[in-house]
Amino acid sequence: MADLTSTRNSYVAAHASRAGISRVVLYRWLSWAIPAIVILLWEAASRIGLIAPQVLPAPSSVFETAVNLGRNGELFVHLGVSLLRAAGGFIIGGIIGLALGVVVGFSPLAQALFDRSIQMVRAIPFLAMLPLVIVWLGVGEVAKIFLVALAVLFPIYINTMLASGRSIRS
Repeated sequence: MADLTSTRNSYVAAHASRAGISRVVLYRWLSWAIPAIVILLWEAASRIGLIAPQVLPAPSSVFETAVNLGRNGELFVHLGVSLLRAAGGFIIGGIIGLALGVVVGFSPLAQALFDRSIQMVRAIPFLAMLPLVIVWLGVGEVAKIFLVALAVLFPIYINTMLASGRSIRS
């Protein structure tokens, strides 16, 4: 069965439906219907007061704030800081994950020493780890970069370890 969320249009016949609109166009519009309805309902609920603006501001308010921050240049400063934080965490986590994955993948001794501990840490949900990170590292940049590095480390470690182990056996 075809995945309707796929970007490929091979699952849809290109011929026109009864209303004169092709199924490709119809499905493309339908894929945007639910998000548009959710945003419209969110906006309406915010305007009539069902949702407090301190809890969840209206989409129009978020868009207006983004435009204002973009005009005065402050948005791009914050985006740059976030990009540096993400890039730093990616580089740190990638290097550590790659190094550990290669060592553990090629060495049965390293696998015996490190793999079980790494897998135990990987099994801890990030939300459960967050209070410990705040206690250990505070709420500053170091904690944010650490969490990004941790999120990057595990997939790179696992895939590198598995690929390294397969290349030995081949």
